[in-house]
Amino acid sequence: MSGLSMAAGIKKMNAAARIIVTTAYSDAPYLMEAISIGINEYLLKPLEMKKLVQAITKNYQLLLLEQQLDLRNEKLRLMSSEMTLIEEKERRRISNKLHDYVIQNLAISLNYLEELELLVQDGKAKEIVLSIGKLLEDSVVYSRDLLFELSPPVLYELGIEAALEWLVEDIRKKVKLHVQFSCQSGLKAMGEDMRIFLYHGIRELLFNVIKHAKARTVRLSLMKIREMLMVTVEDDGVGFDISATNRVGFSGQSYGLFSIREKLRHLNGSMTIKSVPGKGTIITLKVPIELQQAKKAEE
Repeated sequence: MSGLSMAAGIKKMNAAARIIVTTAYSDAPYLMEAISIGINEYLLKPLEMKKLVQAITKNYQLLLLEQQLDLRNEKLRLMSSEMTLIEEKERRRISNKLHDYVIQNLAISLNYLEELELLVQDGKAKEIVLSIGKLLEDSVVYSRDLLFELSPPVLYELGIEAALEWLVEDIRKKVKLHVQFSCQSGLKAMGEDMRIFLYHGIRELLFNVIKHAKARTVRLSLMKIREMLMVTVEDDGVGFDISATNRVGFSGQSYGLFSIREKLRHLNGSMTIKSVPGKGTIITLKVPIELQQAKKAEE
């Protein structure tokens, strides 16, 4: 087995391994093969011990830095996940307060006003009472919409499918967009953090379509393929340059996609984007659903 073949085998087993090759070959094809394998240092014979020590020291230091960076990134991903759960708990707390106090008090006030309307005889006073009643009704509707935007109760009571059905129906009512939704049955057993991520992630993707895509139709589907949950959001809009999303300051859309990708990494998932300007966009999220169900069972 040649040295490069051995190096390729090591890289296959451990992509993070740093490899130093010492060789007498200096021809271009050999060098190109070494580069393609991912050789980190290339030393030509006859070998000076000083250069070898320097190469080993440098690569060892780089390996430590990479490990520290990976550890820091993992901590950041964990913090991001924890922040998501904290934010959702705060949303739930606010939405509960909104339901228990604001909406209920508005509804009670509306009932009192209806009773007052029966007692009022003066035409001008009756008109004012009716105007106040209309304002209260609008406030109740707005408050309920706000409650669902903050933290939809249906997400916790009935699961992800029911919550997405509500979200899709709400979008259909508010914007001129044909939304098609399909969801494979049997997804109710997923953990709470998974449900929260999926709902808010899919909501972000759908609102990106509304704000940026200029689409007429969007298709949302959830299906389980073996141990993976696959979420697909496909639209027939204007599309975009995928490479532009990697540039700092591209848009709020870029930040939203970055945030979803980072949270998926914490869940051992992935996101793929297929888009061509003028030909729409397909975004696919994949996450190991069995892992999430196992966590829920352990809890």
